[in-house]
Amino acid sequence: MIIVSGIPFSGYSLLLEKLEKGGIEIVSGITINNAIEGDNTKAAYMPVCQISHLTGNHEVIFVIRNLDECFKLMANKMKKEPHRRAFEVCIVNLQKQFVFKFANKIYYKELLKNPKKELKKIEHLIPDFKKATKKRWFF
Repeated sequence: MIIVSGIPFSGYSLLLEKLEKGGIEIVSGITINNAIEGDNTKAAYMPVCQISHLTGNHEVIFVIRNLDECFKLMANKMKKEPHRRAFEVCIVNLQKQFVFKFANKIYYKELLKNPKKELKKIEHLIPDFKKATKKRWFF
């Protein structure tokens, strides 16, 4: 199972879309820890603050975006200021963990600017790399 993670509005849904175009089945509503290890034909999102509870041997991809941008988008969507400190603590703790050090890291701005170059980092996970890297018409 491929696990995609990031804080809200980090761009993880864009990455999931790219993976799906590249032939990966996107799943939700399942218990990720019960997913078949090594089955990289499926991907699911796991919130960044829950990733520390992940067990098993899964491919993990973190989508990284400027925190100020994410919090501004969250505030606009929620019509109130998000609990920024909670996310900051979560991210700092995550960076100390083993899973973050060895995970794949995709940078949102680079994914928008040059999807082929950014997705090259995870090309080994994408069955149809050419379809996955095709730019969307509005980017």
